[in-house]
Formats: sequence, C-alpha cells, structure tokens
Amino acid sequence: MFFTRILAGVPKYRTSKPRVLFRRYNRPFYQYTMRPLVQCSRCSASHEPWVLCMDCYRVLRDVTEPIKRRMVSHNAYIGQRQQAMLRWTDENANP
Repeated sequence: MFFTRILAGVPKYRTSKPRVLFRRYNRPFYQYTMRPLVQCSRCSASHEPWVLCMDCYRVLRDVTEPIKRRMVSHNAYIGQRQQAMLRWTDENANP
C-alpha cells in the first residue's frame, strides 16, 4: 500500500479549497487593473508596450497587402500552369 501511493503519484492529503483558490487567484497579474501604456514614436498613439501600434499597422498592412496578393497569385503550384496527371488512358482531364 505504501509503495503504490508513491508510484501512482497520489497526494497523501486532500488539498483544501482555500489553498487551491489561493494558488489559482493569487497571482500578480490579477492585482493590476491598469495595463501600462506607451506612446508610439511615429504617430504618438497609445498602445501597450508588447503590442504593435494599430495606426502604424494599418499603414503597413495597406502597403504589404498588394505585394502579398501578387505573391499568392504567382504561385506555380496553383492555376493553369499545373497539368492534370492522368492515371488511365481513357480518363478525362476535366471531369
């Protein structure tokens, strides 16, 4: 009996509810209500330090979206340049 408890990893005593709740909700990030904000150096909009400024991201997205569409449309594996592979001699390419 003693060795089975050690091998199975079963706790010896039940953890009380206050201890479980203390472990679950007593974290430093639960204590902070306001998140730190910084100002963007380009447009001086407020954002969190670990997040990209949304105003600058919109400008960047408008610039890169046409480039991305051209890259996707020029994929060699999609489109008319790819030929259908026929397994049998009497099979049609366009069913």
